[in-house]
Amino acid sequence: MRKKFLIFLILFLFLWISAYSKDYWDFPKYLVKNSKNSYNSNPKVVLSDGKYFIFYVEKVESAGLNYSIKYFTSSDLMNFDGPISTGIDVRAISGFIPQYDVVTYNNKIYLIWDNIDGSLKFSIKPSDADWSKPKVIETGRAFSFAPNIFILNGQVFITYHTESIGRRIDFFIVKSDQGLNRFGQSKRIADEFAGSFFPFMVYRMGKYYCFWQSRPFAEKKTPVFDIYLSISSDGDNWSPPINLTGDLSGEKKFPQAIIKDRNIELFYSSDKDGTLGIYRRFYSIEGIPNGKDEKLNGSIANISNYRFFIRDDTLYVFYLDEREGVYKIYYRVFNPGENYEYQLKTSDNPIFKYTVTADNGALAVFYQNKIGIGWIGPDKTALPPMVLAPKKRIIGKKGIEIKWRRPEDSSGLLGYCYLFTEDKVVEPEIVNLPPEINRLRVIGDKDGEYYFKIRSKDVAGNLSTVVNLKFEVDVTAPQPPKLTPSGLDENGYFKNNRVDFRWGCVSKDVVGYNYSITKYPSKLTKTRIRTKSNRIILNNLKGGIWYFNIASIDRAGNISETVHYKFKLKLLPSNKVLKEKKKEEKAVWVPWIISKETFSYSPIISILLYLVLGLLFIFVMISSWLLFREISKRRVGKMEEVAAFMQVRKKRLGLRFKFSLLIVSLILVITVGISTVLSYVTINKEKKHLATQMIDKAKITLENITNVAREGILSNDELLLVSVIAKTMENKDIKYTIILDNNNRVIAHSDIKQKGRILNDEVTLKASKTDHILIEPAFNPDNLAKLYDFASPVFFANKRIGTVRLGYSTESIFKALEESRKDSIYSTIIVTIITIIIGIISAVLMATFTIKPIKILAKGAYIIGSGNLDYKIHVKAKDEIGILADEFNRMTERLAQYQKEMEKKAKLDEQIEIARSIQQNLIPGGGIDNDFVSIGGFYKAATGVGGDYYDFIMKNEKYGLIISDVAGKGVPASLMMTMIRTVFRSLINSGVIYPPR
Repeated sequence: MRKKFLIFLILFLFLWISAYSKDYWDFPKYLVKNSKNSYNSNPKVVLSDGKYFIFYVEKVESAGLNYSIKYFTSSDLMNFDGPISTGIDVRAISGFIPQYDVVTYNNKIYLIWDNIDGSLKFSIKPSDADWSKPKVIETGRAFSFAPNIFILNGQVFITYHTESIGRRIDFFIVKSDQGLNRFGQSKRIADEFAGSFFPFMVYRMGKYYCFWQSRPFAEKKTPVFDIYLSISSDGDNWSPPINLTGDLSGEKKFPQAIIKDRNIELFYSSDKDGTLGIYRRFYSIEGIPNGKDEKLNGSIANISNYRFFIRDDTLYVFYLDEREGVYKIYYRVFNPGENYEYQLKTSDNPIFKYTVTADNGALAVFYQNKIGIGWIGPDKTALPPMVLAPKKRIIGKKGIEIKWRRPEDSSGLLGYCYLFTEDKVVEPEIVNLPPEINRLRVIGDKDGEYYFKIRSKDVAGNLSTVVNLKFEVDVTAPQPPKLTPSGLDENGYFKNNRVDFRWGCVSKDVVGYNYSITKYPSKLTKTRIRTKSNRIILNNLKGGIWYFNIASIDRAGNISETVHYKFKLKLLPSNKVLKEKKKEEKAVWVPWIISKETFSYSPIISILLYLVLGLLFIFVMISSWLLFREISKRRVGKMEEVAAFMQVRKKRLGLRFKFSLLIVSLILVITVGISTVLSYVTINKEKKHLATQMIDKAKITLENITNVAREGILSNDELLLVSVIAKTMENKDIKYTIILDNNNRVIAHSDIKQKGRILNDEVTLKASKTDHILIEPAFNPDNLAKLYDFASPVFFANKRIGTVRLGYSTESIFKALEESRKDSIYSTIIVTIITIIIGIISAVLMATFTIKPIKILAKGAYIIGSGNLDYKIHVKAKDEIGILADEFNRMTERLAQYQKEMEKKAKLDEQIEIARSIQQNLIPGGGIDNDFVSIGGFYKAATGVGGDYYDFIMKNEKYGLIISDVAGKGVPASLMMTMIRTVFRSLINSGVIYPPR
């Protein structure tokens, strides 16, 4: 309610301010634009036979010094036809644009212009014919220029300028008939002057009045321009000049006048106060002044090219003003009880010339600038809003939201008129929506066709065309679906807990269904379509009692009554329940989503944070070590037995623990390090952004206050200054606002007690000497001050009239940064804890998968070391561990082969030892030792057995000695030796004792 009240209050104020200016202007547009080869200038407007003619001069660069006079036509000063050429081509002196004038009388257009040869020409256009052939006006002068034409009391007067005595410029008057067929003698009524210019003629009460500006000869009087008047009863004989402004100072130029009720209202421009302004002074019909002159424009800037216009007894004075650095069009309205100024919003380009006209009391202005010939006229139209038509044209119980875009309007948008009705013909007339609204939800009362109609209305009172959208309203809810369960057993349970429902609906406009499965009956109100099918099958429900709730939804978005069906499911066995639970958990698993937050903190907080994180890390590591130790106890006994037997060292800290510790340490260091660096960089960027934003806001606020202060100081409006300060102080960042005059005296202050004081502090003195915005201390986003003092000079027409100071606090920035630090520290701890947990889990899993092949390898080495050389180590890894396992397997194979060879060798050695024993037994163990002879021997084979043989025999008191050597060694030689022994022994035993035999 409060928001709506404020909106309507602002709307009322806007309308009140707008109503103060009764003229509403349309957006400007260009009738013709300049191009690379053309230039258009000097627009003029006349009304003939109910149609407006807008004339202008076009210069075509490619044609040398040729000019052409063209025109547009219009019946309402809103829509224009053209351009149309008059067929008149003019040549002018280089650097000069042809001067022309145009008037209408009795539905004829009279056009007169000057030429390069110094002659004046004219042409006439009747309403039903083309332009007549140009004719030369015989002036009897060598060179004539700048003609003007006046039709007074049915007679045509032509004024022009030419060189007269002593190369001075004077104007002459020529009177002719209406057809411009016969001209009288030209007359110079401004004699005895050093120059006379710009005549202006008026006819009133049977007499002709001619106003002009003249400058006297230097030897007679100070050579300044004054306004003179001469009066004639017949247009031929003129009274001596009357000096109307001789008692006034400064140059007086460009006279124009209105004669009413035997009074002359004289307008002229003057520089009496140092700037060129518009003045008005009243005279009697005889030229006697009535009071002092009055400055009309009120601006301290220079003006030029003024025009006055009377509409409904209201005086409009138009003029070009350069207060903004370039000439723009302003006008001031004079009416009993009203005196205000208004600027025409044409463009930023300076205006060179312009003309004013009216249609049915509405003003229109045609102007010339660098772009071309422009027009700005009354605001007589309003654009309709651009309605974004919804795709769905069917409206249900909840209605439908319609959006539109606000149209642009030069006089401002008053609001919108809208209707939502079943009446196809009626149109909205009353404004019932403010212009700030751009969307509306409409709801129908009953079924049928409805029409949404909307139009805009501007401040000027114009109504746009009606935008009409047709809708079909359907507020009748559809029938609920008829539900049928499928697959029930004799006890009412769904078989295998497979829930199967089918349904149908008799309503033909149903487009879908909403459903839910709950523990209790639940009414469906949302019009979300969850399925368009007529069947649903569910397999993942737990055992127990459930309710299936379903409702129909039609194309209008209406929802039917909810149908509830109670059903039962059997309890599943525990292992199946676990499997289903795991499936559900996998189905509904949602990953953690951690918001990206940046933070920064002081060095003390940083140290404390590292200590906390370090202690937490140590605690987690000790806990993990104790956990792994407890898990490993089951294998410790066996490992200790193996260690005692094989005399290997005990395992204290396993590779998995060390590897996990290393990974978690790296994760912690990287996480905290990166977070710290990123936080430091980000907080600095945020600080600079907030500081720059603060400076921009302060400058905008200062500029706004300066603009208001300029108006308040010029108009001495203390209430305006106090109100703008009060409005400014609503910003909590602004600590004080001061408006000073040129003497540094406080005109307005946020602390009302300071009013009237003269400030002489350092900032004020600096601000009074600078012509731009001052910021103290110097702004540095890396080193913000607690308070900044902004000061801006207040200029008007390049003159300083005051100073505005603003105290802007950075307290809100520091508070925002402090809150960010607190939140960031909390977020950092959370993120770090989560990172450590995830790191520990990841490290354990990684270490487990990495250490597992090493454990398999260690186990295999133990088994192989125990003597099982047939054991194979199975490692699937294709890395260094896998290569090592393959080398272990190949080594085991070689050991097994070597073991077999050693067994064979042992058997062979055993056989050789037996053969050696046999051989040793065949060789005499002792010798012969008696009184006659002593014989002994020793034998040892080089390789266990050999082919060496010796023997000695005593037979019949005879002694025999045998020594033999079989070539080679080993078993073959020993066999040969055995055969030799056998032969010798057999021969000796048989009695053969003679060696040769």
